[in-house]
Amino acid sequence: MNQIGFNADRNEIRSNGRMDATYGARNEMEHRTSHKMGGGAMSYMTMPMTREMAEHWIHHMKNADGTKGPRWTMEEAKKIMEERKLRCDPYEFAAILNAMYSDYCKVLRKHGVESDDLYADLACAWLMDEDAMPGKAMLYYNCIVEK
Repeated sequence: MNQIGFNADRNEIRSNGRMDATYGARNEMEHRTSHKMGGGAMSYMTMPMTREMAEHWIHHMKNADGTKGPRWTMEEAKKIMEERKLRCDPYEFAAILNAMYSDYCKVLRKHGVESDDLYADLACAWLMDEDAMPGKAMLYYNCIVEK
């Protein structure tokens, strides 16, 4: 069996009897989304977040400041998107905007850097993360969020 990340053809054995295992570059996105990915993870990456999913997630948040539920409604989040001319899924944005508040409001408040703009920037950075898998919000919702 080959070690992960190494290529070795079972038929290519050096004269000393060892396999010539060399590391070969591969397309990580192709590998991550290959048929080898099990357990339905692919469906999380391709299934869009619905308003119902986002609402459920937002309304069940236990915020770090002791409050529960959304800081911004779907309509308020959409207005923030429009004002900033953001181009992303509005349901994912609303969910992640509220998740940023839910998880970090207490820390940001402690450091005096809390504002709607900051939370919008954090949500955008989270959603636009260049080294994350496609469908990050859906993967997070389905695999991390307590329902």
